[in-house]
Amino acid sequence: MTKKQKHPEKMPVILIIIGPMKFPWKVLKKFLSVPDVRLIFIDGGTVHADKFKIRTPYLMKNAMVIGDGDSSKMPMTIKKSSQNISDLAFALSKLKGKMAPEIALFAGFLGGRIDHQIFNMGEIALYLKNFPRNSAPLIQLDDKIVFVGTGTHKANFHGVFSLASFEPNQIKLSGECEYQSKNWLSLPPLSSRGVSNVGFGEITIETKKPLAIIRD
Repeated sequence: MTKKQKHPEKMPVILIIIGPMKFPWKVLKKFLSVPDVRLIFIDGGTVHADKFKIRTPYLMKNAMVIGDGDSSKMPMTIKKSSQNISDLAFALSKLKGKMAPEIALFAGFLGGRIDHQIFNMGEIALYLKNFPRNSAPLIQLDDKIVFVGTGTHKANFHGVFSLASFEPNQIKLSGECEYQSKNWLSLPPLSSRGVSNVGFGEITIETKKPLAIIRD
């Protein structure tokens, strides 16, 4: 998917945001090759800090740690004082306006407790809802899920994928995929209506609300 050129006063174009769960290092590779990238650990995500110190010491120089510090031995760059929101929700609240990235890779947020996974994805959908049409960051979770905001998006998919919304939504889907909808298709929250499409090339998705694209 394509993104706009960066604004000189914005956060770096790409953020790598690290959570506490295991993740395949290979998902970072294409992001590490970009010169303008910054690393953020979400509290317990610092369990992976030693690996980054060895493999990407240049990223650790300006790395940030965000959270309340209850799961990390590293000092917080930005510390959360309220327990009314999660560490992830708190971090996302700081990534708005000129601080919003173009693209963010979230690694270490899948696996483990199912309630944490669902709530993390819900927080990401809420975060993207704050952006006007075609201006939200592109968010990827490992190599499994891509979140897009309101607007029109193009992507290449080969294989099975599903579309999920966290609120009542309408979408259009066209291009090289098995099931298309050139008219607005209603997509209820977490409805099975978006399950198991098959892509074999470039597709175009138009969505009125944030949307999760889940790869098989």
